[in-house]
Amino acid sequence: MNSPTFTMSIYDLSSISLPFCKIRIYFVLNGLNISRYLLCLISLNRWMITSRDAGIRKKSSPKLAR
Repeated sequence: MNSPTFTMSIYDLSSISLPFCKIRIYFVLNGLNISRYLLCLISLNRWMITSRDAGIRKKSSPKLAR
């Protein structure tokens, strides 16, 4: 029973601690949601920067973002 899989499974906190398991899932799921949200915002910003309309380009300025 000295296989690496057995040794590593002893220290898996998610199988021992319910709060750790819930916190880990919370951060993983929120990290995925935040990354999707930011990707949408980045895409919108790219569209605004490359727009032919000067009014839309002006709305994407750092001065307005502050």
